[in-house]
Amino acid sequence: MKAWRRILTLLLIFPFLFAASHSQDKIYQVKRVVDGDTLLLTNGDRVRLIGVDTPEVHDSDKLHRDAERKGRDIKTIKALGKKASAFTRSLVDKKEVRLEFDEANSHIKHRDKHGRILAYVCLKDGTFVNAEIVRQGYGFAYTKYPFAYMQQFRRYEREARENEKGGVEGISSENKEVWDVRYSMETNHRICGQGWPYCPESSRDCNWHKNRKA
Repeated sequence: MKAWRRILTLLLIFPFLFAASHSQDKIYQVKRVVDGDTLLLTNGDRVRLIGVDTPEVHDSDKLHRDAERKGRDIKTIKALGKKASAFTRSLVDKKEVRLEFDEANSHIKHRDKHGRILAYVCLKDGTFVNAEIVRQGYGFAYTKYPFAYMQQFRRYEREARENEKGGVEGISSENKEVWDVRYSMETNHRICGQGWPYCPESSRDCNWHKNRKA
């Protein structure tokens, strides 16, 4: 009888133990940048940045669909994709990063249909990589699916487009003609106490940022 009680106790507390291990601080290292919005970690996982979409740089069905839908040639879209990839590479290549998740993706266990991890990516200096790509005009707010910082990303995209960031021939100026972004799902937000583009607020992220070594 006592043995069954111990087993029942373990079964009851197991989910909480798992949740705790899942929420522990963990640092990952970027092996390489796959494209402007996708990273490959040294552990083999691929990370798809939440809330960001950049032009395609590799041959794919999406590249051809985008070209046909927008009436732009594949060469132009690839050129913009290479600019976006280079910018993301300058931010994260071979660096240590933290991953933060969005509750909106909890029902799919924070993975997309391709098995990639859906995450916000933060650098040790507090830079919120997803936001910075949009803010600097190398990508646009991906609003097809809801995410916690949609309103801010929309604003960053508008400001980047207005200021023609990303270069005169960059993604921001191209957005006026090429990209048809439909805004939806207004959401509230919190920031890390430092102002954007810093990491999303959580006790872990803020402590990691505020306690970093100078």
